[in-house]
Amino acid sequence: MTPGPRPLLVDSLFVYMRLMAAGSAAQLALQPGGVLGVNSLDDALAQRANAAVARFVAEFLR
Repeated sequence: MTPGPRPLLVDSLFVYMRLMAAGSAAQLALQPGGVLGVNSLDDALAQRANAAVARFVAEFLR
């Protein structure tokens, strides 16, 4: 398998499936326009991504 034009997507799907197979708590959120490190940017997409991470962590720690 080659990554094709979307290597970040392929990597993200691969890691997500490995985490699920291992029984880990995992969620995959695909954001159109997202780039590696999007959560460190200062824009609306980064804010949504960081909010999703915060919700996941809060739910996991309950």
